[in-house]
Amino acid sequence: MRHFCRVLFGVFGIAAVVVAAGCSKEENSSDQFQNQQQVQASSDTSGQSVPPIKVTLAGADTTAVKRSLHLPPWEDTIFTDFATIKHANFVLHYPATHQHADQMIPAAEGYKTALAKVSEMLGMPEPTDTIHVYALTGPGQGRIMSGQPFPFGDSQAVYYWPNYSRGPSLMQHLLYKFFGGRSKHEIMNHGLIALFDFGGTNYHATTLEFLREGKFIPLVKLVEDTLMNSTIERYQSAEAGSFVAFLLAFHGTTGVKAIYDAPLPFAYAVQSNFKIGVDSLQREWITFIERTVGPIDTTMSVPPHEQVAPIQVKPK
Repeated sequence: MRHFCRVLFGVFGIAAVVVAAGCSKEENSSDQFQNQQQVQASSDTSGQSVPPIKVTLAGADTTAVKRSLHLPPWEDTIFTDFATIKHANFVLHYPATHQHADQMIPAAEGYKTALAKVSEMLGMPEPTDTIHVYALTGPGQGRIMSGQPFPFGDSQAVYYWPNYSRGPSLMQHLLYKFFGGRSKHEIMNHGLIALFDFGGTNYHATTLEFLREGKFIPLVKLVEDTLMNSTIERYQSAEAGSFVAFLLAFHGTTGVKAIYDAPLPFAYAVQSNFKIGVDSLQREWITFIERTVGPIDTTMSVPPHEQVAPIQVKPK
């Protein structure tokens, strides 16, 4: 299964979390497309004061100030003066004065490569319809033009600005391309986004560390954790990324799609598709992690889920 590892290396210039056993960080590569720096949202420095409009974008209530949601972004006059470049089925829209205007062609090529690799990993046909990417200059313009504090993707387009990894916003959009929308099971949404964030972290190893340190959130609680947010944390979503990677390697594309498309509750989805309970699925997951990363220290027991409260802050 080592090919599962190789297909994610070099995309956006850095390795993504591994799905199968035997992957190592030595397979990383780098290029100009990936900006590894992760930063917190900065305050809007535009100086403009516009009455906010309460809207819904990318599945969450946010505040937008200019973006019209009555039109697809490519028909919105706010983007009229943007330059565009096209590569394969990607169209990048950007201000002509963008600080990285001379890198838009390599960026489009990187997006196309990423799409092909995600498709290969998921074992699903590569989408061929047009994918629009709006490359904004930074958090200030991002907030004004998209109404979001972080880069994101919705059903219509990808909105990206420096200095964030490009993977999460692309994958947010690709949930609509590959699955037709977001899952009712947030563990599947955030797990896929984390899995393909191209951030260079092995989330199986991270989850194993949580197990060793007693910080592991049991699956029965993780699926109900309302603080899971792959945009701003890698605690709950790190476990979710490991879980989805396990599903993909152990149950294949069919298993991932079955859970993704299943109605609530999660226990019903598991029982109806795999004929086992959530606790049994967790044991399969942990066993897979042990075989992938290494055995859990036998001097430290994994507490049963009924004795573990979910930890609601990112561990140090």
